[in-house]
Amino acid sequence: MNSVADSTAGVLSGEQVESLNVEFDKFKDLMRSNINDVRNTGYPDLRLVSDMANQALSMNQVASEMYAVARESTEVATAQRVEAARSAAVTMAQMMAKYSARTHSSVSQTFQGSSNDIPLDEQAKQFDAFLSQITKGGAQGPLKAALDDLTSKWEFIRGSYINYNDNNVAFVIDRYSKGILRGLETTIGLLRENA
Repeated sequence: MNSVADSTAGVLSGEQVESLNVEFDKFKDLMRSNINDVRNTGYPDLRLVSDMANQALSMNQVASEMYAVARESTEVATAQRVEAARSAAVTMAQMMAKYSARTHSSVSQTFQGSSNDIPLDEQAKQFDAFLSQITKGGAQGPLKAALDDLTSKWEFIRGSYINYNDNNVAFVIDRYSKGILRGLETTIGLLRENA
């Protein structure tokens, strides 16, 4: 949030930044409630987890709208592959959060996600499409290495996101997903350098 506030001088209004800050504060409050609930009871209350998922979706919507406004007002064209990489990172983060919530729910309850969420298997297909856009056009050197690493990590865990009800090792999915997010961050930087 500090980064957003610092980097928006002249692009986004104070009200726009504050609206995102309000959404983020609501999310933080729900996160604290969830953490305290797990500490007190030993397991998450799925109602609170669902509330947090809904709030994350709302926060993401506000952030996406602000990003579109910022892009329009700066009139800076962003490369299609960079946009695909950013969208892939958002999709992966959402999938990771949902997968984690499902994995850590108690046996008697199953976390369903937020009320208007896209199912994990559909999000995995969206990620496939974004990854295809990112890798289209080829690459060499460090960019090729980053894209190869991203692709191999995704191929390793893709089936777990598509068949998320199968028995999977959650910490492996989490580790590889975080690796993909780091790889996407590196890829965005390399794509911007090569643009």
